[in-house]
Amino acid sequence: MTADLGTVPPPSPETAPESAPEVRELLFDTDHSLGSVLERTVGPDIRLIVVGQSTISPPHPPWVSPPLGDDRDLRLRVTSYRLGDEALSWNLAFLDEERIGKTLARDLRTGRIHLGSILGQARFAKGRPTVGTHEDAGDLAGLLGRAFSGPLGAFAWRHYGVEAGGQPSMVIVEALPIGTCRRLLSASLTSGPPAEIRK
Repeated sequence: MTADLGTVPPPSPETAPESAPEVRELLFDTDHSLGSVLERTVGPDIRLIVVGQSTISPPHPPWVSPPLGDDRDLRLRVTSYRLGDEALSWNLAFLDEERIGKTLARDLRTGRIHLGSILGQARFAKGRPTVGTHEDAGDLAGLLGRAFSGPLGAFAWRHYGVEAGGQPSMVIVEALPIGTCRRLLSASLTSGPPAEIRK
């Protein structure tokens, strides 16, 4: 899997089949990074595209603050896992750069590392995710649509907080278009629970 700076073409809306709600259970698994799960399911040719990065000021959306404070700027990273021209995921990360540390913040900004590569470190702890589909995404659907030149069509999503040294430091949103949901469900049904895989 490689990481590139670039843009993601507007997604093609699809009709929601029953598989979108069924993928909720898979989204509760945050022990493995989304990138590693997609690489295992789709193959090693996926790329992480950094669509954009920006600094956002308070007030923040209610599902970002709390857990993050509403008294400081946050760094917003907009990324997408992609296979060729196909978007496999739409991701938003809200980062408190003071709490994740200056070195990691700088390396993320410059593309030296990507977020999935640091979340396996012992000082970072993921919280239990909230999961859903496009039908109950609310304001989140609008935010994703603006970030990725929607409309997005049918998708499943999760968001969860991450602590660094016991302090809230990130909120991560990961949305999967229905084509990705189908792939993950098919892999889960044919191979059973995933074995331990690389973070």
